[in-house]
Amino acid sequence: MGYTAPTTRASGYLVTAANWNTDLVDNITFLANPPACRVTSSGTQSVGDASFLNPVLFDTESYDTDSMHSTSVNTGRITFNTAGVYVVSFNCRFTTASDYLYTQAQLLLNGAGHIGGSTVQGNSGTSYEPWLTVTAQHKFAAADYCVCSVFQDNSGAAARNLLAAASFSAVWVGLG
Repeated sequence: MGYTAPTTRASGYLVTAANWNTDLVDNITFLANPPACRVTSSGTQSVGDASFLNPVLFDTESYDTDSMHSTSVNTGRITFNTAGVYVVSFNCRFTTASDYLYTQAQLLLNGAGHIGGSTVQGNSGTSYEPWLTVTAQHKFAAADYCVCSVFQDNSGAAARNLLAAASFSAVWVGLG
């Protein structure tokens, strides 16, 4: 069930049960539980030095109200089955190190088009876990999808792990 624009009625029109349900009840039900999902990763994922991990994979669903994510096929995607404007968020952290030059996260429309990103510069010689958060608002067509991509570059030329519990979410906020 999606949102249906209510119809305009003339003065004196008798509202039927079908009109009431379509114009009011169904829309309130949709707005109270819009398309939304939140997924997480339960394990680490290796990211080569000076290279992208695209897409980040997610194997656990916290919730999914519109069949937007699969834990078995294309597990890096959130697919938008209901068109509209969504707020999409991704956050993650990398393993602790002291030689990061920078780390980066991106949200990609249909695997390629950039809709949001975040970069954290290195902290020269100080050991830390880079945390990255990206939030973007975007209008998606039905069947569009979004993936997360991460990048890390360090002076040790070493692969680093994206730690477990990275999260990726989307929630419908309007027709747009």
